[in-house]
Amino acid sequence: MGGNGILTPQNTFTTQGNNPFRLLSDSSGGYLFALDAVAPGTVNPLLPSSASNPNAYCQTAFGTPSCGDVTVFSINTTTGRLTLVTNAQLTASSGTQVTYFPVPANPIDMTFASGYLLTMSGMPSASPTTVATTAQTVYPYTYNSSSGQLSISQSTVQSIQSTFNGGNVPMGQGTTITYAAGKVYILDNEPTATGAAPGQIIPFTVGTNGALQSLVGGAVADDSTQTNPVQMIVESKGKFLYVANQQGYGISNGAGIVAYVIDPTSSQLSEDSGSPFISGTGAEPQCILEDPSNQYIYTANAGDSTVTGHVLDPNSGVLTPMQGSSGVFSLQGPASWCVVTGRTN
Repeated sequence: MGGNGILTPQNTFTTQGNNPFRLLSDSSGGYLFALDAVAPGTVNPLLPSSASNPNAYCQTAFGTPSCGDVTVFSINTTTGRLTLVTNAQLTASSGTQVTYFPVPANPIDMTFASGYLLTMSGMPSASPTTVATTAQTVYPYTYNSSSGQLSISQSTVQSIQSTFNGGNVPMGQGTTITYAAGKVYILDNEPTATGAAPGQIIPFTVGTNGALQSLVGGAVADDSTQTNPVQMIVESKGKFLYVANQQGYGISNGAGIVAYVIDPTSSQLSEDSGSPFISGTGAEPQCILEDPSNQYIYTANAGDSTVTGHVLDPNSGVLTPMQGSSGVFSLQGPASWCVVTGRTN
């Protein structure tokens, strides 16, 4: 990236699985992690794993012929070029190290948490190359920040349970997982057990071997006027959590951002005063982020092909319209994701 923002192509680097859809770097910027929807098969490594092209490592670890994977690259901090990191724990029949790290089938999202890489996976998808949209399990790898290696920290996947009704309600529609302020938060896009709201945020602490333990107080319902929560962030100071919802309580109602205050002692969530923030949020947001100067919250929207921005009050968490601007910025087509650089005018 040049000083004037011009992008110059370098090399092309290929992930080891099929249909990569998430990228994540570690805190040092030394390693890049790509989440692939489907790991390669071992009969024909050029094609996705499936019942007719099973992956032996998926079968051994997860009991299924097909699974997802994480491809790890080291980053040259001078040139930005990538070098593949092979899996030191798995050896192919040829005697070489396997070039990816298997994760449970139908992965959806991943995050770093307390020295672990946590991947979240869902129910079987319609085809081997389709990305799942809802999740119900989490799988941890221990992360070595010196080598980029991911090591198996426990042998079984963890089924996530909502803490409504005494913890007996399976969480079946997780859409995103994030780590902030020492806690893991999972956004669950399904009606709560009480029927009070069409979504919930489930908070966890990270225990031994990366196992998630329900936080005292349990799940917190999404605002009852909002539906289809898809993404969430915790702002830079760790005081407020924001959930982007794709619709209001009906299709004809506007999407809103629901804000929660994070209790500094218990990490429990309570909805912020004035939330949800509906004005200027755009239609069908796909993602939500905070800008590098920590002044603004943006959503990128598929329904009306816009990016919309709000001013963030760092003390109250309240989102207000931008001054001197409508806060609505047109795109050339429907948004599917968003990312921001460190460059701010």
